[in-house]
Amino acid sequence: PRARRRVGAAVALVGALEMAGACLFATVAARVGLLDANAWPAAWARMASLMFLLDGAFRVGRGALEAGGYRVEVLSRAPWAAADLADFWGRRWNLLVARTLGAEVYGPLRRRGGRVAATFGAFLVSGVYHEALFTLPVPHAVGRHTAFFLIHGAAILLTQGPALRARPGLARAVGWGIFLASAPLFFGGPYPAAAPLERVFR
Repeated sequence: PRARRRVGAAVALVGALEMAGACLFATVAARVGLLDANAWPAAWARMASLMFLLDGAFRVGRGALEAGGYRVEVLSRAPWAAADLADFWGRRWNLLVARTLGAEVYGPLRRRGGRVAATFGAFLVSGVYHEALFTLPVPHAVGRHTAFFLIHGAAILLTQGPALRARPGLARAVGWGIFLASAPLFFGGPYPAAAPLERVFR
């Protein structure tokens, strides 16, 4: 397609500001003691930082490619607006990984073993991947990330019934409630040492 230099530059600029804001927020959270507080507020602050950092990084990449005239795929769609956990993981967050897991893990397992096996298989693979990403560099507390993803897989299976689908507001609240309750499993333990965003602006 034709290069969209102005649009691409604007998207990239917004993404860069989003990334800088994520690191600045993490730095401020550390300086006011939020990251040393209770496990849940600290995890929520780190979660917000990572979400905006990666969303911004995807915007920067998309904007740069659009400015150069390349066809691009959207890899993050306002994850904070997710209707429920299935919407967050399947249609909004880190879609490069989501599509890969869908094609390579979920699809084959669903054809052979059904939806439950496919869902747990995809989230198990994601958990093991994140163990390698965050735990191997700081080898302790193995299993936290796998537990986090398996909880989310189970929650998706349990919350996709007609009762919640008929109540979008309740489905959103339940989804984010599960996410926030389980956040220390992902954003605690080895995560602060593996991804110390709060140190960027020191």
